Amino acid sequence: MAAKNMQKLFGNSASTLQSGYLAEDHLLIVNGRFQERYKRLKYADIQALLIRRTAGGKVLALCGGLGGFLFLIIALTQMDSSAWIAWGVIAIVSWAIFALSLYGQGTAQMGVQTAVQTVFLEGVTTLRKAEKVAVALTARVEAEQGRLEPEVLRAALEKKRVERREHYTVDSPQRPETPPRLNKEAVVRPEPPVPDTE
Repeated sequence: MAAKNMQKLFGNSASTLQSGYLAEDHLLIVNGRFQERYKRLKYADIQALLIRRTAGGKVLALCGGLGGFLFLIIALTQMDSSAWIAWGVIAIVSWAIFALSLYGQGTAQMGVQTAVQTVFLEGVTTLRKAEKVAVALTARVEAEQGRLEPEVLRAALEKKRVERREHYTVDSPQRPETPPRLNKEAVVRPEPPVPDTE
């Protein structure tokens, strides 16, 4: 179990058994519930926080919203029997899924990048949670490394882009050579031997 003096960043959910804790000098990621595996990422080693919106939230919201209307219509057509209660409950559940999708601002993936690895935070599944985790984690990283100004970041990215472009110029000896194409007409095939009839 994580130490008591750590701040819980995100926790176990129905879809994952991963949780994260903010320690004094590192992020602790715990995978599993009964048999736990630990991963520590020092704030000084974190280079980037990656957040990517996924399409799962839109699909879930669409299915929940449309399903709620469909099940409500079915419930209204079944008013003369007791089956309308079951259909009404299903419609409410569908709308609850729709509301939760809207509240979470859609689904997302989040990762923490260091110089040697990118660790995906499976316990962070919504954009709202990813933004909260990013704010808390950014504060710890900036306290350890100092604040990175946007102009400095842009200059570093531009420098890296120029270096990459110069590395792969036409005259560069490191550029991988493409193998020559085989001309099928120019291939000389040996003639089959003529059997001796004598």
